Amino acid sequence: MHSPYTFDTRLQLLDSMASGDLSFKQELIDVYLRDLTQMKRQLSKAFSERDFVSLKRVFHTLKSNAKVLGSDSLSALCLVLEKASEGKDLKRVASLLPEFSSQVKMHERDLKKSIKGLS
Repeated sequence: MHSPYTFDTRLQLLDSMASGDLSFKQELIDVYLRDLTQMKRQLSKAFSERDFVSLKRVFHTLKSNAKVLGSDSLSALCLVLEKASEGKDLKRVASLLPEFSSQVKMHERDLKKSIKGLS
């Protein structure tokens, strides 16, 4: 098991990128949440097809996005999954998917809460 899920409720990195513009910050979160649904589908397809190139690409993207959007722990887990995909270690990827799924759900929940706080 990796580090437990964490969330920066102030979204400091995103806030610095948005320069305090709350509507821009909310828009970035909305876009990310929509994209996340698509990325989860891509991961499922790539995993079932053993498409390590696609797995690595999606985990790489999620690693960066999770960091910007408040979860260092999800970002760190995506890094491990990215490296496992690069090494074509399907067994390692499979063993980490339940934790990944759990952290993604918590991350989505926390981002949705943060959007309500911006309104």
